[in-house]
Amino acid sequence: MTQSADRVRHALFRFAPPLVVLVLVCVLWDWYVRTKHSFYLADSSAIFSAFVKELGDSAVWSALLTSDLSLIVGFAIAVLVGVPLGLVVGRLKRVDRFVAPYLQVMLVTPVAVLMPIVLVALGLSRTAQIVVVVLFALPFVVVPTRGGVVTIPQQWLDMASSYCATEMQVWKLVLLPGATHAIVNGLRLGFAHALTGEITVELSLSAIGIGQLIIRYQSHYQAAALFAFVMLISLQSLAAMGLLSLIQRRVRYR
Repeated sequence: MTQSADRVRHALFRFAPPLVVLVLVCVLWDWYVRTKHSFYLADSSAIFSAFVKELGDSAVWSALLTSDLSLIVGFAIAVLVGVPLGLVVGRLKRVDRFVAPYLQVMLVTPVAVLMPIVLVALGLSRTAQIVVVVLFALPFVVVPTRGGVVTIPQQWLDMASSYCATEMQVWKLVLLPGATHAIVNGLRLGFAHALTGEITVELSLSAIGIGQLIIRYQSHYQAAALFAFVMLISLQSLAAMGLLSLIQRRVRYR
């Protein structure tokens, strides 16, 4: 009985603050809508009604799946390239000297300024979308992975050398386990920026999925549907980030 009460109390402490914030935001938003009397705004009840309606709309899910395909492929490429590159750069100092300046440039340069170049090179295509997603995500996968390898205590490597471990054994028993948490953290950061890249490319480069639906809602002055669709995109993003956070916690407590 005590354990059940503790679980209920823990759930209340965990979910009550976000729910309180949500209620306050809805109240303030409804007050703002009433004071503005704007045709382009919708109150929270209309938004939630449109949200429920969109859950059963095949066009909405088709748009999400169309855009998510570019997101998934682009993020997968960023992971398949970024994780091995980060590991190698962190392990080999010579490679680090060659790659580090370009990583710094990718971190500080807004990817949006590179999008016209991608457009000229690849046109309005899905390939262009995927490339933009990769550009958004790649440095944020590489840098944490590299940091995970660099911050491994030197004593661990010295101990492996004292036992005459081969380079393959060092990778298997020291480097990869020691950098796992940093790698998963890099996946979270990379996925967050991949999501930003997906939205950016849909709204400014090639609207073939969610961007096309957003433009349709705007052109038909469907304010409630537009806000509801944005809320659906946000919930999808939160679910994906929550899954990666769960993986990170499992890795942390292994």
